[in-house]
Amino acid sequence: MSRSDARKAHVLVVDASVGSSAGHKEHPQSSRSRHALMTIQASTCLVGLSRSLLAEWKDHESAYGVRWRAAMVAARRLRVHDVPENPRLRARLADALPKESERKALLKDTHLIEAALSLDRRLVSSDHISRRLAENAAATISEVSAVQWADAVESPDETCGWIAAGARDPYAFRLGDTSASESAR
Repeated sequence: MSRSDARKAHVLVVDASVGSSAGHKEHPQSSRSRHALMTIQASTCLVGLSRSLLAEWKDHESAYGVRWRAAMVAARRLRVHDVPENPRLRARLADALPKESERKALLKDTHLIEAALSLDRRLVSSDHISRRLAENAAATISEVSAVQWADAVESPDETCGWIAAGARDPYAFRLGDTSASESAR
């Protein structure tokens, strides 16, 4: 990838859930996560991880995930960023959800939202529960509504198609109002 291509490429935050699930088994979660990683590797997209997300990757990644991450680093397409915790955002997310169990579930993945907001607002995960909770919170938190959260397991074809196209559609997988993308279809 040339420098000019790298400047145009979108940055995807890739959740450790994808790296830990990806493997050579044909179980849907494993094969869909693997396919998402392969699609990212074949695309023009870059990968951005916060330091805390990189630590999570290292703690939980599968053998396939280790090889994929090494290949992305070797290709200079994976970058680690300093992304500080955002206490104000965390408090707003907690206030947006009515149940304590929901707040706890989303707060454990808030680092993904913080990284996405700090980088290119694009996120690939296989955690459909956290995505649903973030979508609920996005109804009252405008900055979160701009995050594009693709689920590699729940919508694998759409996710991989979006990635293969360079993750360019600004409305695909948005947590907030997607009426602009709905009318375009």
